[in-house]
Amino acid sequence: MSENEFPQSSLSDAEAPVERRRRTGGRGADRSRKGSGSSKYLNLVNTMAKSVVLSEDALEAIHNASLTILEEIGMDVILPEARDRMKAAGADVTPGTDRVPSIAA
Repeated sequence: MSENEFPQSSLSDAEAPVERRRRTGGRGADRSRKGSGSSKYLNLVNTMAKSVVLSEDALEAIHNASLTILEEIGMDVILPEARDRMKAAGADVTPGTDRVPSIAA
């Protein structure tokens, strides 16, 4: 047998062991990539104009509606210490319930 020849295997292609490649993702890959070239992204600045989704009047209407909801419906405050603080600040806290309907103005 010469140097360039390989011995013939007795296994067929289906029975031959398959060499598996290591996966390249995961935490280890993240650690190895962080050191190279990531410093150029540390001080990114957005140069695009801010997009206006709502007008100032629409934002004011949403704010006023949220204040009305808080005043008329209130909110559930689960932590007893928080309810005590809200009661001390003038909120209408009903004992035995988590709902705090409003804070006196």
